[in-house]
Amino acid sequence: MARALKASQGIQNYDVNTMATRQEMRSYVCGQCHVTYYFQPPNKRLTFPWAKGLRVEDIIAVEDEQKIKEWDHPDSGAGLIKARHPEFEMWNQGVHARSGVACADCHMPYMRQGGLKISDHRSTAHCSRSIAPAKPAITFPKRS
Repeated sequence: MARALKASQGIQNYDVNTMATRQEMRSYVCGQCHVTYYFQPPNKRLTFPWAKGLRVEDIIAVEDEQKIKEWDHPDSGAGLIKARHPEFEMWNQGVHARSGVACADCHMPYMRQGGLKISDHRSTAHCSRSIAPAKPAITFPKRS
């Protein structure tokens, strides 16, 4: 997964074990499952559609150009792919990734249990809850 990501960014021969930062590793762990992928015919090889990048437009362009299909619709016969959950791609394009915040910083915050420091997958950090909602950029007049 990480090699495909870095290749889409122009970094070839990326070795996640020696080149990834600690924060990158904390998000790559999540991105192994929370990511867009498809099964490449004919042997159903797991493939990440990131040759052009991680934006939705990039992913759709790859799928269209390569005529990717995983199954045929039983009524229309149209070739389709199963849309999967693109959380990693969405995170990667957002303010959190640009700010160096890993998925685990919010979704697996550290906590103390006795003398141990552990992370908890069942909780979410409270930092985003304390931020006041932004005012809308455009306000519309009320209709009478």
